Formats: sequence, structure tokens, C-alpha cells
Amino acid sequence: MTGSIVRSEESRSITVKGDEWIERVCAALANPTRLKILRLLKDRELSLEEISEALGQSKANVSTQLRRLEEVGLIECKYEKVKGVRKICKLAVKEIVILLE
Repeated sequence: MTGSIVRSEESRSITVKGDEWIERVCAALANPTRLKILRLLKDRELSLEEISEALGQSKANVSTQLRRLEEVGLIECKYEKVKGVRKICKLAVKEIVILLE
């Protein structure tokens, strides 16, 4: 895949370049459910269960949407052992820069 996503931990931003990566990031942002998830995560970490409940959607559907956001680096998820295993997600970036080169 040509192009890249470059993450700046300091400013919590990503810079996207190359048509294939730009298309992937834009496709991730084009889904209304994924945009709602990003808004939910902007202030705090949430579990898969909490996101599912807030959206009124199944955990299976939300899990699919989380995976798409994680693949392009917009969120980060981890697993915690709390009465079983819980998937906890947080927003990874606050700013996205797209370079059209």
C-alpha cells in the first residue's frame, strides 16, 4: 500500500498521505456510527459494552466499527481483566491532516 499515516504523540494528530490511505481514513469517517463512536470517545475511555449501550446497537456491530477505526489509527483499544475480559477504547487523535500530494 502506498502512502502512510504518521502519528504525532505530542499533538495527538495524524498526517495521512497517499491515495490508498486517504481513502481508508475517509471511508472510516464516512460512516455515521463510527462518527458517533469518535464523539463518545472524545472525553474519556469507554468499554465496548458502554459504547454499544450508548448507541443502542449490538456489541457485534460496534466491535466491527471499532475495528475499522482502530485499523486507521483513529482509536486505540486494549483488553482489561475485570469480571472477565473487557475491551476498552480511547480516542487516539484529536486532529487529522490529509496531504494531497
